[in-house]
Amino acid sequence: TTYHSHKRYTRFNDDDNSNMDSITISSLFALTAVCISSHTITMHLKHYTQPRYQLYICRILMIVPLYAIQAWLSLIFVEYAPFFSALRDVYEGYVIYMFFTLLIAYLGGEDCLIDYLELKSHMAHPGSLRRCCSRITLGRKFLRRIKQGTLQFVLVRPTTALLALVLNMFGMYDEENWGFDSGYIYLTLINNISVTVSLYSLVLFYKATELRLSSFRPLPKFLSIKAIVFFSYWQGLILSILVHEGFISDDDPMPQHSEGAAAALKRSMGLSATTKATQAQDMLICIEIVFAALVLSHAFSYQDFTDDDRARRPLMASLAEVLDPQDLAHDAHSTFIL
Repeated sequence: TTYHSHKRYTRFNDDDNSNMDSITISSLFALTAVCISSHTITMHLKHYTQPRYQLYICRILMIVPLYAIQAWLSLIFVEYAPFFSALRDVYEGYVIYMFFTLLIAYLGGEDCLIDYLELKSHMAHPGSLRRCCSRITLGRKFLRRIKQGTLQFVLVRPTTALLALVLNMFGMYDEENWGFDSGYIYLTLINNISVTVSLYSLVLFYKATELRLSSFRPLPKFLSIKAIVFFSYWQGLILSILVHEGFISDDDPMPQHSEGAAAALKRSMGLSATTKATQAQDMLICIEIVFAALVLSHAFSYQDFTDDDRARRPLMASLAEVLDPQDLAHDAHSTFIL
């Protein structure tokens, strides 16, 4: 009995040490990412000479500190992880639309873009879809459909995140349960459709405007946004599949007999497979977001705006404009309501 008790104690001691090491490593990576991104955002605000571009660039760059802080908080406050994750989901959709709006700004605004699209007239679908889909007519209607395709993700993502929280409170949302009696399978399906429509809309828009956008180096910007938002989404889905297939399992409970109060407390704190997958996702995000911060800082460099001789605004006034969401509400209204 003494041997087994010592073995159980050692196991939990090792688990605690391993957990602390994971949190320490994640904290260092998260802090590094926040510092890199904060420097880039601050320099943009300091050289805020072209608001029609930098407004959207700063909002896009803010995804790094938000991801890093959200993932770190989820590791520290495990019980509140679903709420922090919901905030991340909301901002993911927001960043997608900000990038789309930035591309329109690069092209001179909607009116100028519509004229260009109407002159181009038609375009084929990319890849093998051109064999089974008719050519796309370019123009005002095409741009409106693309806006709807990207903006719907901004609305669907927070809605499904909120529904997941509500269903979880009523015991109707379980990532380990892929049955039709659980809300997880339905929300996952909705999110998959939404993210696919949003991504394909961006691909169509990029294909239609590739030549006009070439001077703005759109490809690294597009790939960096796609990698951050969609890679984290699919990474989370893969971890969920691993939970469902049993590759990630619940902690084994300790035997009830011959255990003291401390051991019983340790046993009761065993992690579920879903919690372990969530923690793995958060730790991976803390590490990956450092590389994302470096890539985004290069793709959306503030140095593109440092040579502008126009008068610069106070940094706090620029920050207030970046944080003001009124333009998004206006776009949502004009895009979906005739």
